[in-house]
Amino acid sequence: VSVARTHEPDTWQQAVIASPERSIRVLAPAGSGKTETLARRVGARIAAGVPPRRILILTFDNQAKGAFQRTLQRLGVDGPVEIRTLNAFGLRILTQEFPNERSRAGAVFYGPEQPLLATLVEESDGARLVELFGTLKSHLFDPRDFSAKALETWVLRAYPQLVPEKFLASYPQAKHAKPFSQQLRREFVRYEEFLDNRRMIDFDDQKLRSYVLLEANPRVADAVRSRYSEVIVDEFQDINPLDQRLIEIVSRDATLVITGDDDQAIYGFRWASAQHLIRPDAAFGRAFTSYELRTNYRCPQTILERSRQLIGHNADRVPKNPVSGVTSPGSISVIGHDSRLAEAGEIARTIAEAVAADPELSYGDIGVLTRRNAHLDEVQVHLIARGIPFAIRADRDLVGDWNAVLGLLDLSTMLRSRTGLTATDYRPAIASFKWFPRAIKQDRLDDFAGLDLAEVMLSLRHGNIPTRSVHQFENALNHLRQARTVAAELEAIESRFLGYGAQPKGQSASKAEETGTDDSSLALLRKILAGRESTRDGAIERLREFIARAGEVKGQAGARVDLSTYHSAKGRQWKLVFLPWVSGLSAPDPLTRKEFGELESERRLFYVAMTRAADRLIVGHPSARSKEWTSPFIYEAGLLARPKASPARPRQAALAATSRSAGARPSKQPARPRTARVPRKA
Repeated sequence: VSVARTHEPDTWQQAVIASPERSIRVLAPAGSGKTETLARRVGARIAAGVPPRRILILTFDNQAKGAFQRTLQRLGVDGPVEIRTLNAFGLRILTQEFPNERSRAGAVFYGPEQPLLATLVEESDGARLVELFGTLKSHLFDPRDFSAKALETWVLRAYPQLVPEKFLASYPQAKHAKPFSQQLRREFVRYEEFLDNRRMIDFDDQKLRSYVLLEANPRVADAVRSRYSEVIVDEFQDINPLDQRLIEIVSRDATLVITGDDDQAIYGFRWASAQHLIRPDAAFGRAFTSYELRTNYRCPQTILERSRQLIGHNADRVPKNPVSGVTSPGSISVIGHDSRLAEAGEIARTIAEAVAADPELSYGDIGVLTRRNAHLDEVQVHLIARGIPFAIRADRDLVGDWNAVLGLLDLSTMLRSRTGLTATDYRPAIASFKWFPRAIKQDRLDDFAGLDLAEVMLSLRHGNIPTRSVHQFENALNHLRQARTVAAELEAIESRFLGYGAQPKGQSASKAEETGTDDSSLALLRKILAGRESTRDGAIERLREFIARAGEVKGQAGARVDLSTYHSAKGRQWKLVFLPWVSGLSAPDPLTRKEFGELESERRLFYVAMTRAADRLIVGHPSARSKEWTSPFIYEAGLLARPKASPARPRQAALAATSRSAGARPSKQPARPRTARVPRKA
């Protein structure tokens, strides 16, 4: 939930509202009333004679745009204030100022010719390559005019961050980065031709083309700049180099207000950088006056102190001095558990008891947050078992995966019976098969009605499906037919159909489960169904009953417990927040830390998770009997006392050494903008 507050501005907020400076940085930690403060500033500027149409507010996404619109309306700020996302603003410049430019934007599926890139798309999805092109554009590489050497040099250096962990394991940097950079350069040009032939641009072009054209047409740039007296940019810690250039060229002659919180810069995987907020003078070539919104109206003192202690371990940040504006002291509980499944059962029980005991608390006041979506699977199981309704992103709904598994197990039963099957019986397999394009899975299934398998295979071969994919489908069906146990069937379904089973080289599925890096929902299903006493028929019936129960829970009306990742929870809050299984294999996440070399970003992410709690925070961690170990962030936050030194397991010792080396890197302290003097109230 997000709670809207209307109150008289505090001392720190009033200083921002009334500031006469032309270059303003507003440091706005979690729960500090940033949106309302900026909305009040807009109202004050209009009252001082600035026409509403001369004020531009740029946001990171539509959610933030909507929050500004609602707050301005609630405060009674009238007039046509321009509020746009950065992408929408770039598109508006293209359509209004450069009508001859392509401006039809949309999502595209692009198939590469270069072999390494074709493998990348095959191992992930079609969007991965377009995301790569977007990354190049966000670093100001224009496919119509770029230095081939500069692009290849940059890709060589950034290769580990550009490709997924699985791809990097198969195609290491030392041997493959150079051919990858050369192929990406050629494909980048071909992709631009692909868009041009369709008279289209992609979403990143909305900003890149507008910036490039403004830079090349000074008169048009002057005309655009002349429209605005004040430009306000929200969530400035989340912008990338292209965003910064576009903002700079538009705001050069206006009052510029940048606002955000470098401690909540959690989108490094999108190539966003908090450096623009930490060092704005260097980014814009103008001297900024800095303000801090010190009062936190969300977090009680207890939670604020612990989260502040955690984030204080980051070296590259702007120091802040927050105080709690909440009267309740709040509470934090830290509880050890032997397994994720056992902890999830305790979470479900605690939720049921808390809602029953407090008439002021509803399911909608509760959030369960994890580092990765897959870590919510156990929680879903126990909430369904207790009949507690919950909300989760559609593509992470456990029941969707398990429904597909049930359909494939039913198909396996029919394959074993050797009864005559029609194409309709193969629908679950076709819909689930990871190598078939989405169009086959969703649009063409009805075309196969009445056909036998041989005819389906022939139809697929004539339907622009690669021969290799058709052979893989036939092999997958054979593996499913030949499986002798439920566990073997699940393994075939996981690896051959749903695509979860492939592990990095040298790592087995059992090893992945042991180390906590198996993110498959089927890993949990194996644990639940693979009991020694279970027969195949009994296991399938148990799964069928669970799915039916899940349907009943989904059908309930009313408030729901929110299940979310740390990333998705940003900007939201709940009265009661659970952070389950905060282990050294999830916070910091070893894959992310290895991929981006950024321990501080993982610490910021856990800080964001902690500061979602408006009253009560419950943190879970592995007990001494678990195969994992407690996250160092729990000790850094002072939630637990550090244990006495003991011999570490080899993998734990290696990860701890990585954490120490990453955390000990010296960093330059930012050249700080001038801090504004804020008068104290009498």
